Amino acid sequence: MREGQFINQNKDKWIKFEQLLKLDIKDADNLSESFIQITDDLSYSKTFFNNRYIRVYLNNLCQQLFFSIYKIRKKSRKKSLFHFWKEELPIISYQCRRELLIAFSVFILSMLIGVISSINDAEFNELILGPDYIAMSLENIEKGDPMGVYKSSGEMDMFLGITFNNVMVAFRTFLMGIFFALGALGILIYNGIMVGTFQYFFIERDLFFESFFAIWLHGTLEISSIIIAGASGIVLGKGLISPGTHSRLQSFQLSAKRGVKLLMGIIPILVFAALIESFLTRYTEVPDWCRGLLILTSLIFMVFYFVWYPRHKARNQTIKSNERDELQESRQFSIQYKGLVKSANDLMKDTFVFYRMYGNRIMRLNFLGSLCYLPIVIFILFPFLSIGEFSYADWYLEKLSNFVNYKDSPVLYIFNTLFFTTYFTLLLRPIRKEAEKGDLTDKGLIYDMFNVFIVVLIWQGLLLLPAGWSALSFILLTPLIIIWIFAILIKEDNFLAAAQRTSALIRNNLGYIYAVYGIIFLVGTIGLVFLNSPFPVFYVDFVTWNIPVEENALNNTLILANSFISIFSILIICPIFMIGLSLCYFSLEEILEAKGLKEKLVIFG
Repeated sequence: MREGQFINQNKDKWIKFEQLLKLDIKDADNLSESFIQITDDLSYSKTFFNNRYIRVYLNNLCQQLFFSIYKIRKKSRKKSLFHFWKEELPIISYQCRRELLIAFSVFILSMLIGVISSINDAEFNELILGPDYIAMSLENIEKGDPMGVYKSSGEMDMFLGITFNNVMVAFRTFLMGIFFALGALGILIYNGIMVGTFQYFFIERDLFFESFFAIWLHGTLEISSIIIAGASGIVLGKGLISPGTHSRLQSFQLSAKRGVKLLMGIIPILVFAALIESFLTRYTEVPDWCRGLLILTSLIFMVFYFVWYPRHKARNQTIKSNERDELQESRQFSIQYKGLVKSANDLMKDTFVFYRMYGNRIMRLNFLGSLCYLPIVIFILFPFLSIGEFSYADWYLEKLSNFVNYKDSPVLYIFNTLFFTTYFTLLLRPIRKEAEKGDLTDKGLIYDMFNVFIVVLIWQGLLLLPAGWSALSFILLTPLIIIWIFAILIKEDNFLAAAQRTSALIRNNLGYIYAVYGIIFLVGTIGLVFLNSPFPVFYVDFVTWNIPVEENALNNTLILANSFISIFSILIICPIFMIGLSLCYFSLEEILEAKGLKEKLVIFG
């Protein structure tokens, strides 16, 4: 084909591409499609008209399209969280409207059961709420402060405790849906009965209005969120019960993704509800109209966002199914470390790919690390772990704080720092070797460990802060600490130089980092919930029923066994955080330096 014929055949298409570039609002999909076509034309011109003007023209047009796409993608990453709340979550809420209705109906019926049972059985409220809580409430009523339970703790401690408890209840409700949705329904029924019983307890004592304004001030958001968590559990179970035209595994994957997204949507609401309960509910002297207005506002928001707005979007636009995109999974056991700015979902997939690639190595490291920790348990922690009644069922979360009890055990602070320094260095070096390939310059394991030790010392030092603030700062600063550690390992820098590089990487990218961290935190928490299951209790009971063991020996043996299980469980979840945020480093590097973009531009000539 001659050059003139080539131009005449394609000039209309190129003019349209130029017009696309001139639009104030550019469509990334149209630009991407145009970019593919223009690169084909550029390739053809390089082959047949390499020294002609048309090749230069197409090269210039190709660069403009590429830069436009890159800018749009960069903006879209900033707007991805906004897009989730404005578009994605309402669509999922509409798709799950039947499950939401079922969860709401079950909860309301359960509340009625709680009320009716309390009317017919005077001891029912004690059975549901517990004798200690009933006694405390009666004592508060006698003092003239029926809602005194909301004033029993400091605001910050109460906020952290309630937030953790509510989020864990939501996660458990969702995860129990895996038992063909029956587990989620069971938790909804229990919580509904408890709310109905609790409310009637005060109605019976002529305290309806006072209890109503105190309970539902935060309860409107909190209980609505638990109902939505129940719906997400039903969605999860429905994927197993009714696969439709998909295979059961594909159906489960789709339902799990929808359920997780629905669950993610209520986490900020639960946090805000905990904020109200901790800082506002305690002020029972606030006028009823003011509290009533906040309750009404909360109710309007939940109905608007999860009921009306999804229906409105469904009426005004066609909701397309993304099932095909959701089912596309990477089957390649390889990761492109550099040259791309990856989304949080892509980084999560890469994390699990890496976990599969190095699974045996990670598990061996976890097993040896757990064994190495047992001497510390025997010589330092035994006095603390042996105090009080020992319960295998509540060990994992209830006794975990003993492993970071630095105020009573300063030696534990140094040991944990050495332990995690060694663990993190050995865990993350394979990522460095994979990413750098032949460009690796190794100053040695000891050099790496020394610099990582300084950072881990600071990280563990956060737990020495006052209660409440220590947990908050530890959770918020952990992703930045991990990126700092990986900057030491990947660049072979000392900890100060790595701190400067980390500062440059995270500047203006905190939203991106915490979006990645949020998904990793969600996955990690789900993993901890699974590991904190009550099923080990059955194994212990089986042993004690059938093998006569002295109580003291059994107690000590169980403490050691639980210590090993607790440490091993933490070390199973820990790599998800370390690997995911270390892989995030390469995306931050691309945002800062655009090396991958520059390499692609070279291809254009």
